[in-house]
Amino acid sequence: MVEPVTTVLTGLALARSGIAFLKDNIESVQDGAQIAEQIGNIFKGQDQFNKARYDEGYAKAIGMKDVATEMIEFKLQQEEMYEMKRLVNHRFGLGFWESIVAERARRIDEQKEHEKEIARAKRQKRQEIIDTAQTVGIAIAIILVMCGLILIYILLKDDTDDELIKPIDGTSFTVDGEPNREGSSQTETGGS
Repeated sequence: MVEPVTTVLTGLALARSGIAFLKDNIESVQDGAQIAEQIGNIFKGQDQFNKARYDEGYAKAIGMKDVATEMIEFKLQQEEMYEMKRLVNHRFGLGFWESIVAERARRIDEQKEHEKEIARAKRQKRQEIIDTAQTVGIAIAIILVMCGLILIYILLKDDTDDELIKPIDGTSFTVDGEPNREGSSQTETGGS
């Protein structure tokens, strides 16, 4: 693993080499690809520097000398970037450097937005799968409960016999709810 201080210095060295090349050759270079490559190296170096600089582990692991070195290097890089901005604007017109920086920021924002959209689509698809699974699970549970109730009904229905439903003592009930004993009710009414 590369140590954070080395990463910071590598990022600064990459940016510095791009700046030095452009300083020496900005007026003579006619190939846009060479200029673009060096500008790309400058931004890549700055990105590496900033990523390592704001890494939590890096900030806690370095001493006073390293902090001073980093801050001085950062300030020197800012001065060189300002000079680079002047050179590029002088060669390609006022505001050209700013348009490069703005276009880069716009593309970075578009990339981040695209990544957010992809993540949102993945979350939505995952949620749809979960919802479908829940619906299927609920349907299966309802079917199983219904099957269980039907099975219980069938088992209980087979166990019950019509004789068990009749009263044991021979009592039957009339429509008006009065108990009626077979044979005894006729003797009572006939005997009176």
